[in-house]
Amino acid sequence: MHEHKQLWSYWNNVNELINEEIYSIPKEKKAKIIEEWENGIATQNKVTEDQILENIKTIPKIEINPTEWTMDRLKECIDNYVKNRFLSSIALAGMINEYISIYLLDDYTKTNDGLFSITEYFDQLKGQQNRIETLRKLDIITESEKTNLKNLNDIRNKYVHVTQIKYENIREDCLKAIKILIEFLDNRKISTI
Repeated sequence: MHEHKQLWSYWNNVNELINEEIYSIPKEKKAKIIEEWENGIATQNKVTEDQILENIKTIPKIEINPTEWTMDRLKECIDNYVKNRFLSSIALAGMINEYISIYLLDDYTKTNDGLFSITEYFDQLKGQQNRIETLRKLDIITESEKTNLKNLNDIRNKYVHVTQIKYENIREDCLKAIKILIEFLDNRKISTI
């Protein structure tokens, strides 16, 4: 694990540059304010154009039809990957994974006997690993999908829980998480997720 003990100072007063109504700020000043903001939030994780292009090159072809919410989150997830914001991308991939699981369980209750159809699983619906297991027990997802969603959850847990963060394979793990999501959404052909 990287050492994170060096102290840094941070301040950002760019908001003080905006002292008029947004619509009345000249375009050049808006660009300057945004540039100041970008400089103020820059991290050690600067990305070059070549890195951006290399990351774009690694993303698989995407041909899916999810709802707007899921598509927007997936686009954010992929954009974070392209810009080397791997922790943000992985966290968002984990959130999408949880959303899909909850959605599938909710959809299942609508097409079966309502909540009664999953009452025996209520205690198992806490935590993503348990929800994935329940999805499989109810035959909502296949064994392969279960494995993929569990792998995605494991990647998320590896980086989101601060005591466990190991950066050695973060780029590769991030890309793997994205590929799992794309494959799941592509193979399910569910336009309502």
